[in-house]
Amino acid sequence: MQAKKAQILREAWGDRPCDHPDYDREIVLGCDSGDKVCTQCGKDLSAEEIEEIRRKKQVSPLAALGRNDKGTETLCPK
Repeated sequence: MQAKKAQILREAWGDRPCDHPDYDREIVLGCDSGDKVCTQCGKDLSAEEIEEIRRKKQVSPLAALGRNDKGTETLCPK
């Protein structure tokens, strides 16, 4: 995301809370700045915030198959 777009998002978002659902690389003058920004509110994210986003996005292979950690179905039978 271009740094200018992130700045516009921050200004538009204001002080409202954001759960930072996703992030993107910050681009300054065509180069990756090394920073990550929230795609919803434009905030510069810390390493801890990025790790939290990654954890939220992870889906266990068993959960993706509709199974719990014991390998049994978690979906209601028809």
